[in-house]
Amino acid sequence: MAAGTAFGHEGGHPATPVSTNTMPRPAAVIGQASRDFIAALKRHEVKIKRDPREVQHLVHEYILPRFDLKFTTRLVLGRYWKTATPPQRKAFARAFINHLIDVYEKGIVGYRKDRVQVLPLQGSRTRQFISVGTLVHIPGHDSVAVDYAMHRVEGRWKIFDVKVMGISFVLTYRNEYQSEIRRTSLAALIKHLQKAELSRRVSAGAASSHG
Repeated sequence: MAAGTAFGHEGGHPATPVSTNTMPRPAAVIGQASRDFIAALKRHEVKIKRDPREVQHLVHEYILPRFDLKFTTRLVLGRYWKTATPPQRKAFARAFINHLIDVYEKGIVGYRKDRVQVLPLQGSRTRQFISVGTLVHIPGHDSVAVDYAMHRVEGRWKIFDVKVMGISFVLTYRNEYQSEIRRTSLAALIKHLQKAELSRRVSAGAASSHG
């Protein structure tokens, strides 16, 4: 699972500065997130073995701040964002983010020895939007290309999409969710996501109590 290996040990070469200001370079943001998250996983290894849900706290602390989740949510909903009510936007964003956390948690369960190489930036370094390429080296398997689409938000580089072997998770979810909205409604989609989240929590709680 790319989500579980996307933030691993940094390799490769440092990227050329995007500008002359002090804003961290895009590749440096990915590399720092890698080091911080792996260090946190190691520090909390005992807690995670006792309760895998501990990973959720680490994702909240080290992964989510690197994302522009509001922008990502708007991209996923596409044209339906404009017609959604403020409460629907808030409810969908919360349900979608909880789903992403669950994806990361499941991906990290088997993550131990993978290594992520952050590649040098290609093309212009002064764009508002930029893609940072990485290679996930998995022992015994072919390397997996994972690219991070980033943009500048209030003086910081933030991730808004992740492509695994060229497949965008924003487009994947947008196609899936918009198809569901057309078939039913946005309200029905939100209810479905909320129900799935509740089911995951109940299952996780039961597994933890028996662990």
